[in-house]
Amino acid sequence: MTSEIRLFTRVTVAKSKSVVANPDEPADPEGGGGFAEWAMLTLHALRIELAKSYRVALDLLSEMPGVLDEIGLTRLPHYTVLRTWFERIPTKTWRAFLGASAEKRTGHASIDATGFDRDQPSRHYANRTDYRVRALKVTALVDVETLYITDIHSTTSKKHDAKIGPQVARRNAGDLRSLAADKGYDAKAFRDE
Repeated sequence: MTSEIRLFTRVTVAKSKSVVANPDEPADPEGGGGFAEWAMLTLHALRIELAKSYRVALDLLSEMPGVLDEIGLTRLPHYTVLRTWFERIPTKTWRAFLGASAEKRTGHASIDATGFDRDQPSRHYANRTDYRVRALKVTALVDVETLYITDIHSTTSKKHDAKIGPQVARRNAGDLRSLAADKGYDAKAFRDE
């Protein structure tokens, strides 16, 4: 009998390969070199599924040869490599992966934005390096029945929700039957569109 985590890995590998430019690239190239993009996406999905830190997740995965076989890995990246890769992955790839992962879309969605402030250690680093980003605004499109996040938009500027909302809605117009939002999105132009 196949374990749930192995089945999850099998499905995630297929979805990861469907959104990358080079799905035939080997997960773990012979003689070293970089790991395949689809393999790194799969490792991130596993880390999130396990609800563990980068270090602990890779430690647990090192004890799961069946899961590593599903990915095609003979070795795991160092946790700092995985963390750095996560910080650099293009948003376009994440959006595609979110779209491929959210299979059970009903077409009824809700859109809203929230802000994230940088915490104290990050603020200290930002001051030392003269980095001026203080907050991140994330707009999410969520399927109201399955609660899957089907799209995101993030920005460090102070754009109003009514300016970001139409961008997210337009990208998903083919899948939407209805869209709910709060008063901040209640512009006539947005409703008409």
